[in-house]
Amino acid sequence: WAHTAIFHSDNVTRTAAVGQTGAYALTLDGTNDYVSVEPHSGLDLSGGRFSIAAWVYPSPLDTDPYPIVSSVAYTGSNYAYPFLNVVNRTQLSGGFGTGTSLATVTTDNVLSTNAWNHVAATFDGTTYRLYVNGVAQVITTTFQSTVPAATPRFDVGRGGSAASASCARLTNLTLTTLYGATQVRLKLDSVP
Repeated sequence: WAHTAIFHSDNVTRTAAVGQTGAYALTLDGTNDYVSVEPHSGLDLSGGRFSIAAWVYPSPLDTDPYPIVSSVAYTGSNYAYPFLNVVNRTQLSGGFGTGTSLATVTTDNVLSTNAWNHVAATFDGTTYRLYVNGVAQVITTTFQSTVPAATPRFDVGRGGSAASASCARLTNLTLTTLYGATQVRLKLDSVP
């Protein structure tokens, strides 16, 4: 299937920057810049197995959480799409809403600010892992016997409102899941 996303910005003159892999990255300035990915049944991760990965260049101005992938603008946290956030400038948090609660974990201070970091989250239905630059920083089975709520849409670089957008550069976001018996891969690359 084919699917599109919409880039929202209040600064149309500065939307792309030099990327880590490939030529460009999205520049999200922390004020109304985000990408909305419209609903599609292929994005429903309630089957319980998924991975999310991206290159991020965090440059936050404060210790607020900065979303990489999030759906909380559309859902309450109990129904949150599997998410990744930069928190406290140098930590990565991840997890998902189960429909009744929010399952979340946070790394120690492992991200480098003003530098490219490869971040990833994987869940096989039993073990949830957060990786930074290829090294597992959190491995937990506390999410065992839970699955993400059926939430088939998300944003890139947007939290609970458009004003809570990321303050980072982002490129090569990849989401992989099983859709029926088929593996679905969504890839968001930045182009000028």
